[in-house]
Amino acid sequence: MNILFADDEKELIEPFKDLLTRRGHQVDLAFDGVRALELIRQNQYAIAFLDFSLPEVTGLEIVEEIKKTKPTLKTVMMTGYPLMKDFLVNTIGADEYLSKPFRYEEVEMILKKYF
Repeated sequence: MNILFADDEKELIEPFKDLLTRRGHQVDLAFDGVRALELIRQNQYAIAFLDFSLPEVTGLEIVEEIKKTKPTLKTVMMTGYPLMKDFLVNTIGADEYLSKPFRYEEVEMILKKYF
């Protein structure tokens, strides 16, 4: 499965790339919103994990773009603000939400839910 992780906290997402790659997934990383959008436009991802507060282009803006151009792409918003879950899922339309810091098991549960 092709997966995108976009977060400016490299130390948070790099271990997930290693774990998911060992399990047979193709994982791309983006450390800012501009790069995340480039990758989304160039590739076919099954799911995108997006930090809410990415530099240059926010995760919110990326989800809005995805909903217009690639509506089947599943989106997971990641944030350190746990009280934003309803806003991120119900208002902007993200498919899922992860509160930082999160564990590999939480990512695995989301992947199993959709795939």
